[in-house]
Amino acid sequence: MTAAAVIAQRVAEFRDEAETQAQEQRAATVKEIFDRLDDNGSGSLDRSEVRSLLQQLNKGADPTEEELTFVMKMAGEGAVPPPGGRADTRSLEIGKDNLMAAVTCWKVYQSSFAGEKSIGVILFKKFDPESTGYLEKDQLEAMLSDLSGGQEVTEDDLDFVLDQADVNRDGRISKMELNQAIAAWYQRQNLLASEAAPPKTRRSSVCVVL
Repeated sequence: MTAAAVIAQRVAEFRDEAETQAQEQRAATVKEIFDRLDDNGSGSLDRSEVRSLLQQLNKGADPTEEELTFVMKMAGEGAVPPPGGRADTRSLEIGKDNLMAAVTCWKVYQSSFAGEKSIGVILFKKFDPESTGYLEKDQLEAMLSDLSGGQEVTEDDLDFVLDQADVNRDGRISKMELNQAIAAWYQRQNLLASEAAPPKTRRSSVCVVL
């Protein structure tokens, strides 16, 4: 084995070892945070324990009841529903394996409304002019059309987006559900585009007898 090959092998070994150590460190950190939050030692976080987590992530400020419910539904068991699936069957307790999902969900939501130039702030200012904190169905339609350069949004499109993104099942999109609504809209467009594409032409083999 050449010297260059030996060096490359050692670099790969060091990289793998570093990744393993990083994973072990992340697992240890998650366990430490979870154990600290799990006051009753049940092995899962209930509503009050998740509220404590969000308070810590929110500089001590209490999350609203709606924000708390949203995070628990998004990060609970069955956090990723199948296409067209409903979200109202998700667990309202969070296990250790889903702790980071809860943290990520909250941070993504917060970053969307972190400042005047954040996408959430911009979109809600434009399509929720009365600052209700919600996009009703007609406002959602206008927003989705705007995101696609004026493309028509059908009733079926709206139903698809609401089914995927309306976690709280109140028929409208809250600030917490905005990112899910945008993702669902682009998913819908991709599905429609794939359905509209002509089927791939199969190559036929022809036997020619000379």
